[in-house]
Amino acid sequence: MKTSAVIFLCLSLAAAARAQDAVRLLTHARVAPGAPVTLGDIAQIDGPNAAALRAVRVDGGDQPTVRVDVARVQELLGATPGVNVGRVALSGREVRIERAEPVKPAPGPAAAVQQPTTGPTVRASIPAVLAQELRIDPADLRLSFDESDAAVLGTALTGRTHTVSMIGTGDKPGVHIRVYEGDKLVLAKTIRVGVLVRRQVALAAKTVERGGILDESSLIGEERWLSPTTKAVDSAAAAGRTARARINAGEVIEARMVEEPIAVRKGDLVAVDCVSSAVVVRTTMRARADARAGELVELAPVAPAGSKKQRARDAAPTVTARVAGPGRAVVSHAPAGETQ
Repeated sequence: MKTSAVIFLCLSLAAAARAQDAVRLLTHARVAPGAPVTLGDIAQIDGPNAAALRAVRVDGGDQPTVRVDVARVQELLGATPGVNVGRVALSGREVRIERAEPVKPAPGPAAAVQQPTTGPTVRASIPAVLAQELRIDPADLRLSFDESDAAVLGTALTGRTHTVSMIGTGDKPGVHIRVYEGDKLVLAKTIRVGVLVRRQVALAAKTVERGGILDESSLIGEERWLSPTTKAVDSAAAAGRTARARINAGEVIEARMVEEPIAVRKGDLVAVDCVSSAVVVRTTMRARADARAGELVELAPVAPAGSKKQRARDAAPTVTARVAGPGRAVVSHAPAGETQ
């Protein structure tokens, strides 16, 4: 196949992957009584047709609590004019929809912080501290606060000394604030802050079975806001790895979901570089176990089966080397006689 044709095919596959819409069901959704339920209320939706998909009506019924599973969503999409179900990657299992009045903040504390303030406040001091703790740019940080903490967040800092410290991890860590005015402790309070971090991540463009290798055709690169504890990988890090378990289309790929492919299998002949000072000697040995790149593997000498030399080497000590790639390993030194 000519080079130009290969490039055209790769660009076509990449364009097809980017054109796919991804719909991931939430586990819980809250809507007001009597309000219509749309797909945008119960799912996270990304892709070129996201706006149209968010407007798809979902029959939530009049019960206080309703459950809608992924099969029902697929059925609704199939019945919606203009929606190509084959281009929609559905993920998630079931969403629990609750119809309840929104919780209103208590009037007392909220009224107090509505008064005009000048200068910095506790709220404004938190992002820089959390960004430093998480070692990210403040522009890649999105915070949300509880209305019940409005009075604390509105505390003025002009002419005062304050400290802010992050406690714990997760998507809603604790933040402890202390404010001093001279030798007087004005405020000492711990609040919870919702934290999302912007990441470049890889999504599965199609379902990948356990042991399947991830390549360009099975990956979509996107920007997502995720919990700080979500160890997602980008397309470059995911490419070439194998799935530890089934990965559904539309799923964000996390480090725990993939692993390096097996580079050396038990019984394979392995080219071993034996490094001793400035001397490198290459020999061939046989792997005694499966191993991935970067892992240590036990290697045994190779000789014709049944020969006296083979029986002698079977009794000799084995060598442990680090796998450098498919069929290759390196050992920093070798016992006498192993490289002969």
